[in-house]
Amino acid sequence: MLQTEMNVLYINLNKFKENKNSVLTLRTLRGLLSRESAFAGFKRCYVREHAKDYPELLEFLK
Repeated sequence: MLQTEMNVLYINLNKFKENKNSVLTLRTLRGLLSRESAFAGFKRCYVREHAKDYPELLEFLK
C-alpha cells in the first residue's frame, strides 16, 4: 500500500515537472499531500526533502 501511494506521488510529481500549470495535477498533489491522505507523513517528508525541486508545493504542507 505504501509503495503504491508513493508511486502515485512520484508520477504526479513528474507530471508537475513537465507542466507546472496543470490544474488537475496541482489538485491531485494537494490531495496526496493533505494530512488526511493515506501515508501523508511519508509523502510530505519526501516533498520537504526535495523542496529545492518543488518549492511551489511547500504551501500544501502548512
